[in-house]
Amino acid sequence: METYSEATARVVLRVDGYAPDTAMTRCIAGGWKFDFITAEVIDTKTNETLASYSNSGYSENCAPMSGSIFGDITKMVLSVFK
Repeated sequence: METYSEATARVVLRVDGYAPDTAMTRCIAGGWKFDFITAEVIDTKTNETLASYSNSGYSENCAPMSGSIFGDITKMVLSVFK
C-alpha cells in the first residue's frame, strides 16, 4: 500500500515489472518477454486506483511473438482521461 499525501501531480502512473535482459531472453528487434508487468493510474488526492493493468508475455517489437503490452498500458491511461 502506497500513500501519496505529498505528491504535486494529481494523477500518477505506477509501473512495476520484470523482464530478464540477457542475450538469451532479449528479443532481437528490441522487445522484452515480461515475467510480469503491472501498471496503475492513481489519483493522489484520494489515493484511489483509477485504472489498472496486469499481464505477462511479449511486448511490442518481439517478432514473431510480438504482443501489445505497452499499447495496452497506453490505452488504459488514455481511457482515464476521456
